[in-house]
Amino acid sequence: MDEQIREVKLLQADIESHRVSIENMARSADKLLSSGSRVSKRVEGKLQDVLARYEKLVSKLVERSVLLNEVSTALSSFEYSSTHFEQWFLEMFEIIETKLGGENGGAMLDEVMRKKQTKKPDFDELITSAKTLVSRKDVTDTTSAKDRIKVIRNHPTSTMETNFCFPSFSSLLSNNGKI
Repeated sequence: MDEQIREVKLLQADIESHRVSIENMARSADKLLSSGSRVSKRVEGKLQDVLARYEKLVSKLVERSVLLNEVSTALSSFEYSSTHFEQWFLEMFEIIETKLGGENGGAMLDEVMRKKQTKKPDFDELITSAKTLVSRKDVTDTTSAKDRIKVIRNHPTSTMETNFCFPSFSSLLSNNGKI
């Protein structure tokens, strides 16, 4: 992505550097056209064609630059959100693994479940933004986003979408209600 953005910026600079030449050519052609000769009419047609192509190229380049910046921003936002979510998930998983064995294990599990419910909208938004990014027809390198979605959905126990199913802890709770 960064390489594509650099290429677009280089192309923009290259095209901008030719603007002066094209404007000079247009002024020279205007002088020639004022003479009214037959050749000048052909030059005028070709000049209009060159100018139209140049403007079309500039327009396409600007559109591509805007698109790449949008994709780059969306990708950065997704990376940040997914990293933040993974850290949170690992913290919750660590709490479950290490702190549920104590006296207030049930209360701790309730707290984890409450936190899970508050994170559910963030998780859904994260998955939606990743799917939107991956499904864009103009984005071709989607492997990292797809891999990140798989990692988030397939954490060590189960997915957020299946309500934090922790089978080992559920079975512990069902054994006389003790952890």
